[in-house]
Amino acid sequence: MVEYYTHNEYMQAKKSRNLLLTIYLISLAVVGLSVIGLLIYYILLPYESPNQLWVNIVICSITAVFLIYTYLYFTVVYKYAKSYYRLMEGIEVGLKEEIEATFISYDSEMQTKNGVECKAMMFKTEGIKHGEDMVRKVLVPYKKAFPEFKEGDNLNLVLHANILLNYEIKNN
Repeated sequence: MVEYYTHNEYMQAKKSRNLLLTIYLISLAVVGLSVIGLLIYYILLPYESPNQLWVNIVICSITAVFLIYTYLYFTVVYKYAKSYYRLMEGIEVGLKEEIEATFISYDSEMQTKNGVECKAMMFKTEGIKHGEDMVRKVLVPYKKAFPEFKEGDNLNLVLHANILLNYEIKNN
């Protein structure tokens, strides 16, 4: 069987997610310390000092910019890394299904599966009711290349939630 996913990919996804979270926590600490420093400076100012206004403006500006940064960071950057990590974790510990199928075609149209962008391959498999064929989409993350199959190839596939894990081309 050809392994399409390895344990190293799971570890890379975990490392990537943890790195992005660490970057955010470091930036949170820097901003938090700077705001606390400015607040201490503000408290130590004499009553009705002319510097109070600019300290308030700087604190509000830093807070507003950081809130926007937080929103963008978690909705764009971190979200995809977290979704990909969850997919890899599911592949690592989740249920796996083994099927026999015949390759039909590639479908490079982008689809989303649990927050991860995927492309699909179409396979013909035997349905639950014997003698009834059905077409099944097997997904591959968009950043990975399709395995090279020819139309009509008979394959043994190992899947997790319709995502290709391993495959073996059977002799016709």
